[in-house]
Amino acid sequence: MIKDKSIFIKNVYYMLSYAFGNLHETEYKNIAKESFDNLDNLFAAILAKGIGKQLKQGLYREYVACHDNLPTVPGKIDLVETVRNQLACRKLVACDFDELSANNLYNQILKSTAFQLARSKKVDKKYLGQFKKELVFFGEIDMVDLSKVPWHKLRFHRYNQSYRPLLS
Repeated sequence: MIKDKSIFIKNVYYMLSYAFGNLHETEYKNIAKESFDNLDNLFAAILAKGIGKQLKQGLYREYVACHDNLPTVPGKIDLVETVRNQLACRKLVACDFDELSANNLYNQILKSTAFQLARSKKVDKKYLGQFKKELVFFGEIDMVDLSKVPWHKLRFHRYNQSYRPLLS
């Protein structure tokens, strides 16, 4: 029987780097040299480095279906709505179109996790400063309740593969 049930923080880091294989890249090498007194600091360090790397690569964007009344035609015309606009003497065309947006579930999870870690009292000030600098780029992205995220809907492919260790 084990009397001491504590797990060393450094062991958790090595377990994560073994599981994801890419935590031993050059951006994460200095994390192994730091000493962490709690898990919140470890996760904040990994997430801060990962978000910084992701911002350099560019945030993942997806096409979102939109419907709007516009003066020009960017997509498929909704004929019934356009006729209604013409009868109401509005010179607008109702259109269905796709818009490329960074406001998707992947980025929403990153932003919500960073905010949750930033509110934790256990996280050091240096990680809070990094989060504040990085979260400026997440202004157009909505927050999501992390307990209600449909994790089974997340699909990773070659364009968003770098999100896998950050979301896991």
